[in-house]
Amino acid sequence: MLRRYISRPEQAVGWCLAFILGGFLFYYARYVIDVAVINGPTVTMPDIAYHLLMAKAFWFDQIVDIYQLDAQLAVLSNFSGRPIHAAMPIGASPVAFLLWYPFAILSSFDLSLGYSSWVAFSAVVFVLAVWQIFIAQNDSPGSSRGEYGVGLLLVLCSYICVQALLLGQTSLVACAIFVFVVAHGKRLPGGSINWPLVLCLIVLSVKPTYFVIGLATYLCCGLKRESAIGTLVVLVIVGIFAQVYGLHWLTGYFHSLNIYSQPEVIPEYRGSIVPETMILFRTAFGSIMPEAQASHVGLFIWLASTVLIIVLAPKFPERILCCALLIGSFLLFAPYVGAYEDLLLIVLIASIKPWRERTLASQVGLIVFLAFIFLIFNREVMFGRNLSPLLLWGFKLYLVSYACLRGANVVRYPRV
Repeated sequence: MLRRYISRPEQAVGWCLAFILGGFLFYYARYVIDVAVINGPTVTMPDIAYHLLMAKAFWFDQIVDIYQLDAQLAVLSNFSGRPIHAAMPIGASPVAFLLWYPFAILSSFDLSLGYSSWVAFSAVVFVLAVWQIFIAQNDSPGSSRGEYGVGLLLVLCSYICVQALLLGQTSLVACAIFVFVVAHGKRLPGGSINWPLVLCLIVLSVKPTYFVIGLATYLCCGLKRESAIGTLVVLVIVGIFAQVYGLHWLTGYFHSLNIYSQPEVIPEYRGSIVPETMILFRTAFGSIMPEAQASHVGLFIWLASTVLIIVLAPKFPERILCCALLIGSFLLFAPYVGAYEDLLLIVLIASIKPWRERTLASQVGLIVFLAFIFLIFNREVMFGRNLSPLLLWGFKLYLVSYACLRGANVVRYPRV
């Protein structure tokens, strides 16, 4: 099966690039980055290092109630050797702890070893997925590979993408999986089950939002059996955890999820949740309505639009457009969308189709699209947190609308 993905020279180049970058990031994360900086009563570390530390404590230190604040503070205090009074709520699902088990083993020897291994793994997976789209664009006659190449370059060279690679953000793996799904998300001949897609759906359940998008994409693609099997496996895993560790363990997880959508959080968690760095519907419209109400409105729009896309899926020309619409709805309306999750825009960029007719107006629309990509992915270093949340949300709305309309090939500009 591996030969299928490295049978062509350009595929081999992609594998070489992926492993070279992965090796470099492994060295950088292992020997250059301080995996944890202890400053008084706080510990600063990358998100994935924090989660691997908690996974190690869960699997090997017998700290079961890992979703509880007291347990998290105890793990951090034991790690730092001093009392710690700040932590981060864990939004990763029980399935994530199972998938992180190999990295938790490495972290039991040295946290930086587990962290650097995950950073390298996520970088390799991400680069291979992005390269696969590039090859597909290059093989497709009359494709929009020029626009994709420029847009992709702007994303890959951006502050957010570089930080995501250095920190090993889970959004890299999620983006890679969605690329794989849109490339191979089809029913096999003879009614066989596409088991790689089942595995992809299980992995996407590390975050409920990713799982919702993935499940909706599968339903749009007619992958009903893969959807059912993947969902069943996830429910069985969650049920086993609840049976072994108690129902309160599961309710603690749901409570952690709810924290991320609240406008106010307890002081111990306040430093780890910074909505000002994100482009959210609830912060954009928080000046028009109460932020809690805006969060509920955004959640309703996201879920309603997801259902509507599933219902209308047979009318869409390609499955990548369904996935693009689902991801776009998530990025615009979900109550919590981390800054690094904006990398999912890569899937929308890949859905762009070539122009039916190139005009001056179409060129202007493309330039604005690329300019907004540059602004959104570098906003932290260019403007800090000084730009209006509503303005940034408007930029993202333009990106999503432009990409989806181009993906449906319905954008037509009059001749100028």
